[in-house]
Amino acid sequence: DLFWEKKDLGSIAATVLDAFAVIAAKKNITASVAAEPSLPAVPVDTPSYEKVLFNLIGNAFRFTPEGGAITVGLSRAPDGIPAGETVVTRADGLAISADSHVRLCVLDTGIGIRPEHLKLVFDRFKQAGENLALERGGSGIGLAHTRELIENMRGTITVASTPGTGSQFCVYLPLAQPEAVVIHPEPTETGGRLLALDGAVETADLNGQDRAPAHTVTGTRPLLLIVDDNQDVAGYIAGIVRNEYDCVCAENGREALRLLEQYSPDLIISDIMMPHMDGYELLRRLKSSEQRQAIPFIFLTAKADVEMRIEGLEAGADDYISKPFNSLELLARVKAVLRLKALQHETNQQKHEIAELMRRLSTTDSYGGIVGTSPAMRRVYTLIESIRHSDSHVLISGETGTGKELVARAIHLNSRRSQGPFITVNCGAIPAALMESEFFGHVKGSFTGAVRDSRGLFQEADGGTLFLDEIGEMGLDMQVKLLRVLEHGEFMRVGSSVASKVDARIIVATNKNLKDEVLSGNFREDLYFRIHIIPIHLPPLRQRLDDIPLLIEHFLDEYAKKHATAPPRLTQKDMEFFLGYSYPGNVRELQNMLDRLCLMGGSAAELVASQGSSGGLQLQHSHADTADVLNSDDPLRDARARVEKDIILKTLEMCNNNHTQAAGALKISRASLYKKIRQYGLKGENV
Repeated sequence: DLFWEKKDLGSIAATVLDAFAVIAAKKNITASVAAEPSLPAVPVDTPSYEKVLFNLIGNAFRFTPEGGAITVGLSRAPDGIPAGETVVTRADGLAISADSHVRLCVLDTGIGIRPEHLKLVFDRFKQAGENLALERGGSGIGLAHTRELIENMRGTITVASTPGTGSQFCVYLPLAQPEAVVIHPEPTETGGRLLALDGAVETADLNGQDRAPAHTVTGTRPLLLIVDDNQDVAGYIAGIVRNEYDCVCAENGREALRLLEQYSPDLIISDIMMPHMDGYELLRRLKSSEQRQAIPFIFLTAKADVEMRIEGLEAGADDYISKPFNSLELLARVKAVLRLKALQHETNQQKHEIAELMRRLSTTDSYGGIVGTSPAMRRVYTLIESIRHSDSHVLISGETGTGKELVARAIHLNSRRSQGPFITVNCGAIPAALMESEFFGHVKGSFTGAVRDSRGLFQEADGGTLFLDEIGEMGLDMQVKLLRVLEHGEFMRVGSSVASKVDARIIVATNKNLKDEVLSGNFREDLYFRIHIIPIHLPPLRQRLDDIPLLIEHFLDEYAKKHATAPPRLTQKDMEFFLGYSYPGNVRELQNMLDRLCLMGGSAAELVASQGSSGGLQLQHSHADTADVLNSDDPLRDARARVEKDIILKTLEMCNNNHTQAAGALKISRASLYKKIRQYGLKGENV
C-alpha cells in the first residue's frame, strides 16, 4: 500500500544527492541538480520515490569514472517520449505531456550500455555490459527494483545510452493519481526535510571500495556468514551490513561448512540454489550438529514460491527474504533475528540457573543461616533466590520466633546491595514521639534536646537495606510519612525544609495479620499495598516438624562451640519431649531451650517447666519408639526419620491410601513417595 504525498521533487533530489557527497569528492565527480522553475508538486509515495533516486544515482556513481559528471534534471514532460529513449515500462497507459507528467532524468558520463543490453539491465540479477561494468560490481537488483517501484507509482521509465559516452535514465511521473488520498504535508520551518530512508545505508555499497571485502572480522561485533554463489549479491549484502556487523562470505554450502570450522557466526544468511551444496543441505547439516544447531538461519532466494518458503521454514530456517530486497528490510530482519537469539540465550541461561538453583536447594540443609529442609522452607529458599536481583519491597509475615530477621538478612546478603549497610529497627520499641526523628533524623535546634544534627535510620541505610520489624506497631501518623518515602524516595529531617533523597531497599516484618489491621483501621490500606509486593510467609515450627532434628543438631553444635564444651547427649525423655512439644515460641524457643540445656544440664522438660511454659504435646510417640531412636548410632537422624514416617502414614490415611493425592499433599513425586514407603517398610502397615 502506498501513502501519497504531494512533494517538491527538486528538493528531494537535492537532499538525496547530498547523501553521495563523500563518494563524489572521493571520485572527483561533479554532481548537480537542474530543476525547472515553478515545477508543480507531484503526488508520490515518499520512500518509493527516494529509493528510485538512490538506485538511479547510485548506479550512475558506480559506472562513472573519476573526473566525470552526474546531473539530476527535473522538468515538465515533453509531449510524447523523445526519440532515442527506449521505453522499459509503461504503467499508466496515459499519453505523456506537459499537462499530465513531470520528467526526472539522471545523466552520467559513464561507460554506457550497448543497445542490446538496454532492457536487460532492468531484469533481476542480470549482469550486462562491458567488462568494466562487471568488475565494478552491482547486485543486479537495483534497477529491477527501481522499475517495480515506478510501476507501483503508475510511472514510466526509459533509458538511452551511448557506449563509452554515458547513460540517461528518465522517469515520467503522473501529476494526478486516480482514487488516491493525497496528503499535503506542512512545510518545515527551516524549509529542509529529513529523508525517509537512511542515506548512509543506501550508499553503503558505494562508500569505500567498489566491492565489499569478502571477510571483515574485528571480533568486537556480531558475525554474519553470507552464503551465495553470486559474489555480486554476497558483496552487496556485505556492503549493507558491514557498518554494524562483521561478515565472512562463502560461495556454497560446502565452503560455508569449512568456514564454520574457523568461525562461530551469530547468524547465517544463505541462498538456496547453489552448486556443490545447496541451502537446504547446509541447513540440514547445521541442524544435525549439536554444536551449531542454535545458529539463526535466514534463507535468501529469488523465488517467492510458497511451497519453497514452507519447506525452508519446516527445515528449521528462522526467516525468509525474497530478492530483490530493500536494504532497510534486510537490516531490520537481521536485527530482529539476532534480537530473538539474544532473548533465547537469556532464557536458556535463566533455565540453567533455575535448574542449578533447584539442585542446590534440594541438597542443602540451610540457606543464608536459615536451617531446614522441609518443603515449606525450600519454597522460602527458592523465593529468596528468585528476588536476589530485585529492589522491590518485601513483606515477611509469621509468628514470633519463626526467624523473620534471619530471612531479611539472607535477602540482603544475597542481593546486589550486600556490600551496603543492613539496618534493623523494631518499630514497637521506639516511642511514638521519637519515631520520626529516629527514622528521618533532625537538625540542630529543631526540638528541645536537639543539640546537634542527627542522621536517621533511612540515611544510615542509604545504598543498603532497612529492615522494619513489627511494622504493625507503627502509628498511623508515621505510616503516612513512611508511605511518602516509599513512593518518592525522599524524606525531610525534623526541623528541615529541604527534602533528602534516599536509596534503600525496605523489608518489613510483622506477626500480625495486616489485612485484619487494615479492616480495623489500625493500618493504612495504601501502605499495605505498597509493602505487599513480595510477600514471604514463614510457617511456625509445629508445621515443619521434620526440621526439628536438624535444628537440634545445628543449635547444639553452635552452643557447644560458644561455651567451649562438648554438646550434651540427649536422653530418651529429652528426644521424646523435643519431638512432641508444640513450640509456641517457635524456633527461638527451641534455640533458648537448647542453650539452657547446654549451660544448666538436666532434662528439657524440666527446664521448660521451670520457666512456666504453657506449651503442650501435639505428637504422641510410644516409649518404645523413642527408645529405639535414642539407642541408635545417630539418634537425630533416626528421630527425623520417625517424624517423616509418621507424616507419610498420616497423609496416606487422610487420602484413603490414594498415592497420587498423598504425593500431591506432601509436594513430592509419586516415585519419591513409593521410595519412602519402601524405605520405611510401610507396605502392609496401614497402607
